[in-house]
Amino acid sequence: EGTVTTSVDGIKLGQVSALSFDSLGNLVIFHRGSRSWDFMSFGMQNILRDKRPIAEDVILVTRSNGPNRTLLLLDKYGHGKFYMPHGLAIDQQNDYYTTDVGSHQVIKWTLSHGSLSEVFALGEKFVPGDDQKHFCKPAAVAVTADGSIFVADGYCNNRIVKFDRNGHFVTQWGSGDNNMNGVEKALGIFSLPHDIVTNNDGSLLYIVDREHARIQIFRSNGQPMGQIINPPNSTAFENIYSADYHDNIIYFIPGRQKNGQPLHVFAAHAQAARIQYSFEPTNYPFNRPHTIRVSKDGRYIYVGELGKNGGRVLQFLIHPDWDQVDENIIIGPPSLVSNFMADHTPKFSIPIVVFIVIVILLVLIILAYRRKKLMRFGKQYSILDRAGFKPLRTDDLESSNDDSEDDIIYSEQKSNYRGIKEENR
Repeated sequence: EGTVTTSVDGIKLGQVSALSFDSLGNLVIFHRGSRSWDFMSFGMQNILRDKRPIAEDVILVTRSNGPNRTLLLLDKYGHGKFYMPHGLAIDQQNDYYTTDVGSHQVIKWTLSHGSLSEVFALGEKFVPGDDQKHFCKPAAVAVTADGSIFVADGYCNNRIVKFDRNGHFVTQWGSGDNNMNGVEKALGIFSLPHDIVTNNDGSLLYIVDREHARIQIFRSNGQPMGQIINPPNSTAFENIYSADYHDNIIYFIPGRQKNGQPLHVFAAHAQAARIQYSFEPTNYPFNRPHTIRVSKDGRYIYVGELGKNGGRVLQFLIHPDWDQVDENIIIGPPSLVSNFMADHTPKFSIPIVVFIVIVILLVLIILAYRRKKLMRFGKQYSILDRAGFKPLRTDDLESSNDDSEDDIIYSEQKSNYRGIKEENR
């Protein structure tokens, strides 16, 4: 564990909604200042009640000189420009991309003369919607090296929207979950896509499907590839709020637990989608964690919290020997250790395997004996000679199955959002 930050250079942190790193590797904190998101923040139809901009600077550029060192304030931006901050991404040119659930917008900013200057805005200010020119409480944004912009339009629309580098609409995919019976959901079905990150070359997207407690993996064109989920017969986490990619590992964190168990940070192989290990703070519990990011040098994990009475930024040191951990997820006592490899692998004991082999051998012997007898005493008939036989159909009768991972689910679903508890923001 490293530092616990509640203020930077005398600036008290509000609810920390997002973290990112700029082109120089500085930690950038996106917080809500004196404003909090609670059950009174929005009225009917997802309209923000208080339309006054936040007076404070809500973007803080900081630097850490090492573990257990105070974060140093380098710059601060954003006073009078935001209403309910939520998501943040920074591209290689050091341009900022923010999502504001209050204004229902995604905005690209450039730094000019020590302040933020708007490049373009996606979405109509204070007007929620579900078409190509509107969002409804967009949760997160990611940008790839070619300038493509991906928006997790999560709270109302349960979709991912892709734009080109100039902000022109390219495509969208995803739909909401109308069936809450616990059946495993197909890829492309979301229940609040809350965060989105990419691998190094931008070819894969890792989308946090918050209330389904999984991370869905897509190619940048929307093709579904897989998911990271709970180990079989286990509920290590009941939701996932945020995730980050670094060096072929996905680090992710839930935001709450219903069973009273402490919250953990989890680490999973990004390509194999296997959970490796988890950890928790030793000196304090997590307090409504909302965002997680890994430093560019891979030395530190930072967790941003909403908190009860103000936000915090927590620093953790990544141990270089993480590769020595086996492919088990370990939470609490050894009795809760579950092998993630077992997700789709049937388990057979040795006696059962031996029994199956013996049965197969007996069947083969009987068939060989009968064949020899037929050859000696009668004419051999083929099943193809029987009257009325029709060739078996070879086309796939299930090829239209909606659960196929080869299908991309596109939707312009109408909002069915009816409110969400304060602790879930």
